[in-house]
Amino acid sequence: MPKKLPGFNLVFIEADIEKRYQRIISRRENVDDKNKSLEEFKKDHERETELQIVDLKKVADVIIGNNGSPEDLYKQIDEIIKKLS
Repeated sequence: MPKKLPGFNLVFIEADIEKRYQRIISRRENVDDKNKSLEEFKKDHERETELQIVDLKKVADVIIGNNGSPEDLYKQIDEIIKKLS
């Protein structure tokens, strides 16, 4: 596991599912994104691989909330880098 590497810090970035849904709809990176309902999006996140990602939060050294603007996220990341350096 990477956490055993010297100097390694696991950072978990999370956002509310509704916020993530709005972002994916607005980005339209995948052809079917614009047609996906919130319920379909939630169902996608019940898959085993998605549930395993959430388990990483339990072992993360730092958890960042990403419900705000990109600038808010960058500010949080900058603060963490300063603390960990």
